[in-house]
Amino acid sequence: MSTSTTTTASNVFNPLAMAQYNSFQPQIQTQLQNNINNPWSAMGGNQQFANMNEANQAQYGANMGNSISSALARGIQPNSPLLASMINKNASQYSGATSSGYSNLWQQAANFRQGSANAAAGYSPLATGGVQKQSAGGLGQWIGVATAAIQGAGQIGAAAVA
Repeated sequence: MSTSTTTTASNVFNPLAMAQYNSFQPQIQTQLQNNINNPWSAMGGNQQFANMNEANQAQYGANMGNSISSALARGIQPNSPLLASMINKNASQYSGATSSGYSNLWQQAANFRQGSANAAAGYSPLATGGVQKQSAGGLGQWIGVATAAIQGAGQIGAAAVA
């Protein structure tokens, strides 16, 4: 004799939740595809770049104005090599900050694309609820009980003899 096991499983869905889930599928697919195809646009790269430029212009413009005011207040002439050096240093810092910010935005776009590709790759349909039915039969069902009973009887008999 052998042991047999039967397992039956089926998912049970809430009809309203399933309808809501199905209504979002086209938007999810479209959004993930857009994120993968054009991550710069999807993450608003142009707007972020404009905001970064605006912040850099405000910061380095203020630095430039402060450098010039400070130099003039100390009696440094506007055509002085020292003032020209200060202005060039500030302009170089502005250029570096803008370049670094732009590179960071492209790195964010690459990460955004990769995250969307991972989300698309790991995407699976809704699976909730569930009903599972198991049944077992055959020799395996009663042999363990019979063995335990025999062993128990042997122990009782041994105790009675002692």
